[in-house]
Amino acid sequence: MKYKIFALIFVALLALAALTPQAFAQTAVACEQDYVVKEGDWLSKIAASVYGDANAYAAIVRATNTKSQTDASYATIVNPDALAAGMKLCLPGKADAIGSPAPTSLSLDALKNATYSSFIVENGNVTLTDGKNVNEADGTFYALSNMVALGQLNDSNAAAVVTVQNGGGSGIFYGLHIMQEEDGKPRQVAATLLGDRTPILDLAIVDNQVVVDFVTQGPDEPMCCATQRTLAKFALEGTDLKNVSVTPIGTVKDNTTELGTSPSASTATPNTESSAPSDSTASGLSVSDISFDLQGLANEIQGQVVQAVPYSNNEPPAPIGAPEHIEFQFDGEPRMWVVPAQEYADLWSAAGDKTVANDLAALKKILQEKPADITLQPPLPFLPSVGATNDLVARAHYLDFNGGSGIAYIGRWAQGETAVLSGQIQYAFVGLTQDGKYIVALRFPVETSVLPKASDQLSAEHIQEIEANYGAYMAQTTALLNSLGAHDFGPDLRRLDGLVESLSVP
Repeated sequence: MKYKIFALIFVALLALAALTPQAFAQTAVACEQDYVVKEGDWLSKIAASVYGDANAYAAIVRATNTKSQTDASYATIVNPDALAAGMKLCLPGKADAIGSPAPTSLSLDALKNATYSSFIVENGNVTLTDGKNVNEADGTFYALSNMVALGQLNDSNAAAVVTVQNGGGSGIFYGLHIMQEEDGKPRQVAATLLGDRTPILDLAIVDNQVVVDFVTQGPDEPMCCATQRTLAKFALEGTDLKNVSVTPIGTVKDNTTELGTSPSASTATPNTESSAPSDSTASGLSVSDISFDLQGLANEIQGQVVQAVPYSNNEPPAPIGAPEHIEFQFDGEPRMWVVPAQEYADLWSAAGDKTVANDLAALKKILQEKPADITLQPPLPFLPSVGATNDLVARAHYLDFNGGSGIAYIGRWAQGETAVLSGQIQYAFVGLTQDGKYIVALRFPVETSVLPKASDQLSAEHIQEIEANYGAYMAQTTALLNSLGAHDFGPDLRRLDGLVESLSVP
């Protein structure tokens, strides 16, 4: 089988096409009904209610974005995880939303355990187990991304999938594979390498072609720091994928992508109900007043009232100080806090430091206005204050809990401009109770195999590229994390969302 490296040729005089959140949406769509988003709605919740299938949320996104191109009364959904009350959605009919069931041989479970071409080993193949193949000894890994599209190619059922491959170095290779049924199992019939460090934003099979929306290196851009958003179309010709067209459609900048791809929030299955009794209180709230579903994220949970700490600016690397508040430790590590908001702001303001007051005001503004694209905001405030700068905001979305609401995202708190390592990223949630009285915050370490585990896995050349264009590198890293599924992180991000949604704070 012949595999071709997909080369992108950019012409200086080529005008950029207009950027749309769903650039390859079909031109005609029928809305069986309209739906106006209410507070507390999210896409998978709406899809489950209307169609009985939470995964049908993607059909709502495509139908709504297509409709919005000809009728401005419909919303344009840039980030599926960031709905705002009042948005008008187009709900297609159930047959269009769910479609015909995928052949068993092309189901997600079957694709997670299929054999794919390796772009690391020449003429090599790799078989995945539950979506991954990781060699701890040499650092190589292969993974099936959350980008899977089903459809018809040349009058046959087909699945287009994207793999993420790494040979132990700085390169992160994205492969496009076409799978069809053979003897009841998925078999690869064609594949092509999309590029190195070129994260995929979306994938579809439309009009007998495979359409890929991804980020690649523009003219004179180093490998580390792709910013050119591109739409590519492929046709299946025998065992080859023919590149039909390549169209630049915009750029990815400032730690954000124009198109969100992460699944909408969903409630996880309850596991362990956790609350820790205490006679002590923090501003009238006791530990026993707070409950949540631990989701199996820790073996031991301990809640306690932490005594007030006076403000001090003499403790590097950043000021300290907090009012009496509640802290929950997961397996001995502080992970979640409930802090009296105004007392916290007043404590710092009395010392002439408005940082907490400003962050609190910014958080209130975001939660009141709920902008559709959270990642376009200034660095998201996180309270209690952390003695480092958060330079990463990926997969940001709103979450409600029983008694309030907030923002969940993947962040990284660092002291300088350094490469993002797997062990550094954290799931973060920061929110407020409905009355604004308490800040509710959670930070929990997560990992993903698409990021290096240690800096010694990076080549000197890659480190130089990062240092030369740090902003573009962070934008590329953000796009990479946005392209993954919740299951591509450990623990699964849906469990962390489930913990937050189960929170009850009076």
